[in-house]
Amino acid sequence: MEKVASSRTVTYLTIALGISWGVGFVLLITTSLFFLEKRAGNKLLDMIALAEPGTKLETIKGQLGVPMRVENDVEKVIEWGPFKNKQFCIGKKLHSFYAVTPTCRAIDIYTDANDVIVTATWHQL
Repeated sequence: MEKVASSRTVTYLTIALGISWGVGFVLLITTSLFFLEKRAGNKLLDMIALAEPGTKLETIKGQLGVPMRVENDVEKVIEWGPFKNKQFCIGKKLHSFYAVTPTCRAIDIYTDANDVIVTATWHQL
């Protein structure tokens, strides 16, 4: 009878150990994802802070990530950009940069004809 009780105890302990390892692994993954999300969000906010209105785009272009597209045509600016107001988009260029991984975010910068930043925003890819 003692062997059966001992065998059950070992089985229960093994199951408990497996569950605790599983829970620990899930917590580790969840914590890692939250850390990466926070880090990506901070990086994105830093990039938007760099893109202050009135700044020449050329002075910060190297710090914004990989360029994805530049649109000059009003219809393309409206199509690809977050602002759909035609009056706002007239005379503006849209510069999109692939900014943050692993959460795949892009920063959109609107400039005037002289490449001076008017406004900056971001979107999820």
